[in-house]
Amino acid sequence: MPATNELLQEGRYRISQRTNGSGNVFEAYDTVRNTNVIVREIPVKLNRVTTVSQRESLKLAFANQAKALTEIDHDTLLHVQDFFSEIDRQFLVMEAVDGVDLRDRLISNKDPFSVSEVTMWADELLDALNYLHSRKPPIIHLDIRPENLKLDASGKVKLLGFSLEASSDSEGTMGGQSDESALRYSPLEKIWPGLDAASQKVITNSYDDRSERILKEAADARTDIYFLGATLYFLITGVEPVDPLERSIEVLEGKLDPLREPSQVNPLVPAEISDVIMKALEIKRENRYDSAVIMRQVLKTSIAKVEDRVREETEKQHGAAEIVRMAEQEKIDSDAAEKQRAVEAEQLRQDELLQNQLREAEAQRNAAEHRAAEEERLQSQEKAEHAAIAAATPLTPDDDLLEIPIAAAAEVVAYRDSTVGDVELAAVLEELEAPETAAIGSQQTANAHIPAANTDKLDLEGVQVFDALLDGQSPAHNESSSEGTDPDDEIFSSTATSGFRLPVPAIAGAVGLVVVIAAAAWFMMSGASGSNPPVPAQAVQASLPAQPEASPAANTMVATEGVFEPASSANTTDTELQTTAAPKAAPTAKPKKTETAKTAPDKKKAVTADDLINDN
Repeated sequence: MPATNELLQEGRYRISQRTNGSGNVFEAYDTVRNTNVIVREIPVKLNRVTTVSQRESLKLAFANQAKALTEIDHDTLLHVQDFFSEIDRQFLVMEAVDGVDLRDRLISNKDPFSVSEVTMWADELLDALNYLHSRKPPIIHLDIRPENLKLDASGKVKLLGFSLEASSDSEGTMGGQSDESALRYSPLEKIWPGLDAASQKVITNSYDDRSERILKEAADARTDIYFLGATLYFLITGVEPVDPLERSIEVLEGKLDPLREPSQVNPLVPAEISDVIMKALEIKRENRYDSAVIMRQVLKTSIAKVEDRVREETEKQHGAAEIVRMAEQEKIDSDAAEKQRAVEAEQLRQDELLQNQLREAEAQRNAAEHRAAEEERLQSQEKAEHAAIAAATPLTPDDDLLEIPIAAAAEVVAYRDSTVGDVELAAVLEELEAPETAAIGSQQTANAHIPAANTDKLDLEGVQVFDALLDGQSPAHNESSSEGTDPDDEIFSSTATSGFRLPVPAIAGAVGLVVVIAAAAWFMMSGASGSNPPVPAQAVQASLPAQPEASPAANTMVATEGVFEPASSANTTDTELQTTAAPKAAPTAKPKKTETAKTAPDKKKAVTADDLINDN
């Protein structure tokens, strides 16, 4: 083995360092070509002590095979540039390839190479082996291992080493490997010469004559097939294969082959590729592929089958994925449609609710407008009625003398037009007469000084005219019929009035006429009294007729039909006036007119508001 910085072939090649691969491969520098090269020593194992002629024969055989190697020109194979022998050692000089071998690359990656990479490298190596095996004579590599494979700059694999087979008549072997790594990748026929006789006998006992004969034959293309199969096994699984000697012993003992299939070691390896590798690793040579061409074709077919299967599986997966996607999309569309329908239903419900609210609001608005219009109509009607009443009863400056409120007159008319009981009518009359009572006392004293003749005459004429107007008759007719008819019967009887009745405007006109007459009489009396101050017309308190009592005294005033007739004496006091107006004892009793009222028909008296209320 050359040492570092050792010069070979007369100083042309200077050894720099040993490579990471086999122990007999060195990196060197060619001082003639000024380039880096690889120098490989081809060891020769002699069976016994050789003679000079035998050593010369080995040297000649090496020279013949090395010369053939220099003629090799293939992209996957290294170009052998030179060969030489020195001190019974043979050397090959090859081109240098930079980079790390596949064994070190796999160990650094801690993972096997992919199936696609390994199959690509296998196709390139099988093409190179077919190139070597097709030459005349055939060249058997005999050293295909992961450490002898490198990748160039373009990514193509390069097969580095060569082992040369000694000629059949020589007493030694060239290129023999004894290390454990080489043993794992070498077929049984390659390690057979190194086995002892006992081991050989045990193995051949299970072989037939043909198998034994093939086992003992020289290396051929099937030997390189085993080398390549073992190398592919390691690259695709990351596990070194079991050496053929151990496998043979296990099989002879009736056990299963300890070499597991690549697909079992690495589940990513397809079964078709695994079968190709396992056939290349058959222990018996006759069970392997006969040539690199056949193995390459089978490998291509297996790769095509794998690709077809993968494509079919991919299509199935895509189909299944498409079905799943379509189902998911359909579900999404269905959910979206359901949500849309729910949204539309909710929107429709909201619209209906809004429409109902609008209809309710419109109905409420219409009802409110109707109520407002009805109230406005009623108010207008009421105003029109009040305006009609006000128009029918024009006011003059003298109207305040009688102090007749319009509302009271309207209320009296309303009571007169309705059917009211005697008790209720008496209560209403008492309420209306209450304000007048306070003024009676202060006015009676003044009335005592008025001449009796004039007062009686005015009072009687006013009463007769007012009665005639209330009964719808003329004054003359009323005078003629007053003797036979009781006015109280007409007031308190709901069925007494029949036939023609004066309307409210006529009554109001009559009232105005009476007021004018009363005012004129008052002015006349004021002018006659002279020194007495003018006083308003005496308000006489009216009362309902009482039960007939004893005849009044000559100096008392008798109340008949709301008309008071004074006695001959002019000094009547307030007490006498109040006692003469007794309350109604029973609603059914009707007072009769006294003879005093009949004997003095020509006396007239001023009509007051109480008179009008009593008459109505």
